[in-house]
Amino acid sequence: GGAMRVFGWLLLATLLLLEPSTHVSGQYLKYGTLSWRQVREDSTPTTGGITVQFTLYTAWRRDFFNRNPAGTPYGGCLSCTGQSTSQQDCGDKIAPCVLPLPGDTVEIYDSVDISTATVPLVATVFSFGEDPSFDHTGRRDRADIPRFMPMCRQVSAEGGAKCIRGRVIESYPNTSSWPMPEEDGTSMVYVVTELTHKYPYATASYPARFQGCCRMPSGDKQLHNNPLGPWDIQTTVSVTANRQAMATGTAASPYFAHVPTVNVIKGRPMQFKVHAFDTADRPITYQIGTEADHGVGLKQDAQRPFGNTNIGMTIDSGTGMVVFPATASTVYERYYNLVVLASVVGPCHSYDMSTNPKTCMDEMGFVVTATIRTTVDFYIQVVDTGYVGLWPVNDCTAATAGLPIGSGSKRCNKHPTIQAPTSLVRFLCGEPNSFRVTADDGDATDQPSVSVPPNIFAIRHRRKLVLPTSYNASSAPAFPRGDNDCCIKTQAGLNQTDGTVLQASGVYTWQPICERLETDRLYSFQGRHRLDQYGVCFTSVDSGASTQWGGQLVSPPACTSIAVLRCTKPTIRMVWSDGQTRTNGSVYTVPVGTGVGFSLEAEDDYQTRLLGIFHRADPGVPSTGSLWGASRCRANATVAVACNPLSRNFNFTAGLEHAGIDYPVCFEATNDQIECPPFRPNTGVVPYGTWHGPGVTVSQASQPLCITLNIPGPTIQWIDPTPLAEQTLTTYMGCLFSITLIAQDATNYFDLDIVPFENEFGLPSGVLVEGLVCSNVGGVTPSLVSDGVGSCPRATRIVRWSPSRSQTGLVSRVCFNARAKSVHVAARCFSVLVSKCRYCAQAGESLMAIAESFQTDWLQLWGANAHLHNPHKLSEWQLINLGSLYPAHIGDTLQSLATRFRADVTASLAVNPDFESLDQELQDGQPVCVLPGICRTAEYRPPRAT
Repeated sequence: GGAMRVFGWLLLATLLLLEPSTHVSGQYLKYGTLSWRQVREDSTPTTGGITVQFTLYTAWRRDFFNRNPAGTPYGGCLSCTGQSTSQQDCGDKIAPCVLPLPGDTVEIYDSVDISTATVPLVATVFSFGEDPSFDHTGRRDRADIPRFMPMCRQVSAEGGAKCIRGRVIESYPNTSSWPMPEEDGTSMVYVVTELTHKYPYATASYPARFQGCCRMPSGDKQLHNNPLGPWDIQTTVSVTANRQAMATGTAASPYFAHVPTVNVIKGRPMQFKVHAFDTADRPITYQIGTEADHGVGLKQDAQRPFGNTNIGMTIDSGTGMVVFPATASTVYERYYNLVVLASVVGPCHSYDMSTNPKTCMDEMGFVVTATIRTTVDFYIQVVDTGYVGLWPVNDCTAATAGLPIGSGSKRCNKHPTIQAPTSLVRFLCGEPNSFRVTADDGDATDQPSVSVPPNIFAIRHRRKLVLPTSYNASSAPAFPRGDNDCCIKTQAGLNQTDGTVLQASGVYTWQPICERLETDRLYSFQGRHRLDQYGVCFTSVDSGASTQWGGQLVSPPACTSIAVLRCTKPTIRMVWSDGQTRTNGSVYTVPVGTGVGFSLEAEDDYQTRLLGIFHRADPGVPSTGSLWGASRCRANATVAVACNPLSRNFNFTAGLEHAGIDYPVCFEATNDQIECPPFRPNTGVVPYGTWHGPGVTVSQASQPLCITLNIPGPTIQWIDPTPLAEQTLTTYMGCLFSITLIAQDATNYFDLDIVPFENEFGLPSGVLVEGLVCSNVGGVTPSLVSDGVGSCPRATRIVRWSPSRSQTGLVSRVCFNARAKSVHVAARCFSVLVSKCRYCAQAGESLMAIAESFQTDWLQLWGANAHLHNPHKLSEWQLINLGSLYPAHIGDTLQSLATRFRADVTASLAVNPDFESLDQELQDGQPVCVLPGICRTAEYRPPRAT
């Protein structure tokens, strides 16, 4: 019942009621922190809303679970078993009560003294912040309870109301756990409560809180500030109706991982870190709570001092490092209460990644300045370790016995130190994960005989992560307890040696169970692939006596945030227009001028909200002719996701620039699991995640689907009567020399042309290359006519040349390229020799005219050409012998040969134009055209024509 309607309280399935069930008064709270996150939004009218999940961590004096309600003003119930919730089931007799152990369910009451009907001055209340009359800064006396009755279920047979129910996750001491030396003899129990609440469907902020009374009293070795005061554990709930903002994970508070009590040493300053984490990795701002945050205003008669008044503690706003001043610990061996706030900006629709750190933006593109805060409420314990006076004076109390005060030659005791990972640790479900925790004790262990376990410098696992009761215990995290993997045993007499350093080391291991998104049973699903996120803490203990104030020194906690990831691998397949799929390694032939297209389809587990399909940057795709289509998000009737499954078309058109090339192309699907590590094994052998495109890490890709695009090139052939490669052809001056060049593409597809080399091995002067003649190979018409293909697969060119007299004796190496537009070429090189002593008669030329032009006697020419019938009538291109080819010997010159053969020196130079002078020394075997003066008289006269 109650005046205001309560939207469903839901204790997660992990918090099933276990036996025994006990009750506790809301007094002597020793630790508390409250966090939340938005889990779903529903715009349905009337029934819709925004659902938020709350997690409340509290720690209580353990002996309150067996207090006699008739004998104490704020007591709980006795001997409750089963799932009883009424007073008569518990009874009011003095009898032993079962102290709660891990796994038990407890109910936290705003209870009364049954015998006197007195009630606490401040009601124990859990408020979701929707009551507009709830003034968290004003007086909260018992008269105000009706306002908050909907938050605590009234039990008519009792004088109080049950406010929350929770599961015990740690209980000290017990038979299966070490004592916590920083706690008193009654020790404590840790309780976790998980609740869900549905707010109206609107973007708004609510001040959720858990408050009540009371803390421990004042006095020696009791609470110095806020004694018997109330607590007010708060968080700002900023819900959003913007689905995109919810997807960023910023519709959530930060959360604390801490321990209920931190040791500080009397007379010395102390620094310790308060650990807060954020699932969206936003920067966290820390501050010490005000008096109102410590509970001032909830109870008018609370004893002073409140909060941090006159204590002087400070905190670094960026790191959460608290400084406890030496002046606050010079007189008292007491507890101090401290409330720390952690704040983040949000919710965020998107981020401006150009800034560092990234800037939170709303849906309109404006910078978000609203903050979400949460609190942690814990104690600081001042312990005397032998220092006299104010630090840095290092005088020690002499001749004192016991611990932690130094004795004999032992120096004043100091804190041990501990190290654990400070950044977020990512554990993969289904795979073994671990990290190492190490500790040092610079003073060594003072009294090994009373250490726990004996002779051990210990690392202790505090604030364990909370797993549901249905979680398989064999898959729970493990940390060594007292064995050699965790700790270093002391040696005999070690406590008498100053400055000896002990070291301890332990490995925290866990192979989390994997769970699909649809199951949603073991984890709270903190993100797209974060199943959950946890905070765990560790401390190291300087062994000593087992009592609270003469006992062991405990290091400040080293806390680590663990994100459990479920990393999945998308799949990809290729589908052609005929609906057939293609396998990895397929080869596709794409002729120039044609194209190919297909659809790529990707799918992943439904926890993946966004998929992408890309090609791998190495080897990539052809830079031209490749065209990606837009991504198409296919309908998914199973789960509401943004884009999963996904399809995308890829098209490729082969051009001349691609001819003759095989292009390996690999396609990959990527998901949005950006935290998953790179190259995770697939079936233990094949890695996946190899795409290196911008903005996507290598951990997001599927196994590649690789194909080969084969673009055939031309097969160029030189065919007859084209001269053979490196063949030497002979011609003569004045003769008409003709060469036919024919090249073809054997595939009868690519157009060819025949062109001479332009520089080296170019054509001699006077050579004429006739026009291109095109035809088909074998008379078959090509299958496609396009640019560069189908028009001229067989090319013919004729080369003509009539060498001049000056080119006599010339040996020319000439080259031609048979070339396709695809830049494929086939070269053919051969040589042309213009032989000496031969000449082709031109039209109308006579033997007399030829003799005159070469300055020789026509009778001599006639005698050298016995095949001629009429010296005055020569046929065009008729070959005429001018003289004899003589192979020169070493020492010969043209002058010596002219003298020897009675040849005219001028005529000798005319028929040997390759010689520079008459005195040029000739090479052995060098051909020389000799025109001997067989018919010459003393004075040469040209013949007379008849």
